[in-house]
Amino acid sequence: MFNKKIAMSLFAVLALGSQTFAEEGFSGEARLGYQYTDVETEDSNEMAFGVKLSYESAQYMGLSLGGTLQGVLLDETPNILGVPFGDSQNESYGILNELYLKGIWGGSQIIVGRQTLETPYADSDDIGMVPNRFEAATYINSDIPDTTIVLSHVRSWSGVDAPVPEEFTKMNGSDGVQVAGITYVGIENLELQGWYYFANDVVDLAYLEASYGIALDAIEFSFGAQYSRQDYDGGDNNDIFGASVEGTHTSSGLGLAVAYNQTDGIAADNFFGGGPFFTSMEHYTLAEAGDNGRVYNVALSWDADAFVSGLAFGTGYAKIDRDIQDDAQEIDVSVEYAFNDNISATVVYSDISDDVDGDFQNLRAFVNYSF
Repeated sequence: MFNKKIAMSLFAVLALGSQTFAEEGFSGEARLGYQYTDVETEDSNEMAFGVKLSYESAQYMGLSLGGTLQGVLLDETPNILGVPFGDSQNESYGILNELYLKGIWGGSQIIVGRQTLETPYADSDDIGMVPNRFEAATYINSDIPDTTIVLSHVRSWSGVDAPVPEEFTKMNGSDGVQVAGITYVGIENLELQGWYYFANDVVDLAYLEASYGIALDAIEFSFGAQYSRQDYDGGDNNDIFGASVEGTHTSSGLGLAVAYNQTDGIAADNFFGGGPFFTSMEHYTLAEAGDNGRVYNVALSWDADAFVSGLAFGTGYAKIDRDIQDDAQEIDVSVEYAFNDNISATVVYSDISDDVDGDFQNLRAFVNYSF
């Protein structure tokens, strides 16, 4: 079983560290995670304790140095039935998953090394114990009013979605993946973004998204549209479309959202993260819909902060409509509670019905202490 004394000792060390190191540019997080997974005739329980310690130096002539050391300790090594908590063998591991040199001059920023990326097809996807991180050289510019330009050469990645979570694995061999993106917010209530990814001799990815928000009396509305094309060098390709509508009653915190995605062509791919699709759930995304697939999604949320500070609920339903094979569905229910600015807890339950890949249920619970 999980060693509670080790966990409590680490919590104590981190609490002391937060007081000692805060002024020196240190920050971090301790995470206690548990999941239960039931896959037809097989089930598993898993508990883990994770630690993240980050440091970023003060700037000198616009330059700073940063890094993050992250590790996870598992109570045992069960079969990997749910979201991976450990390494490729589901064992405990540690990794220096950030180590970068950052330069900021005016509206330009350059980051070289192991770093966080949050783009449509390469993102952190923090759904387990250790999120995705990337070895890259990234340039960000905001000199043009209301516009942000991102250029990045991404060489390798690690983390929860990577082929080998515990080490940085090359993306597209020595060629890597080149990324270009632009975001524009110069029109009131409207945000536009476009991205292009080039993986030599493998695939070209284009992604476009528009979102518009407006407040009418006591309800805030947001509308979204997305398009992506995944064009493989072998001749296979697809066109992906998506739309979403969300309304939130501001005084009560109640929200309702509906979304739709479809693939025209081969199955969609999330590539280097959780994927950008509007209908994505905790486990299933448009990728599981296969060739010419569709996903319908409806979600209810309640930010109960006006009644109980820090409390929020959510539930979602997705229908995965496959073109040839049997359909599938996923139901998610979540509860989040922030005890204070440093301690929070999240519980997520997912129920998947799938005649092709099999039914399964997954319960994940996390307690986070940040400093």
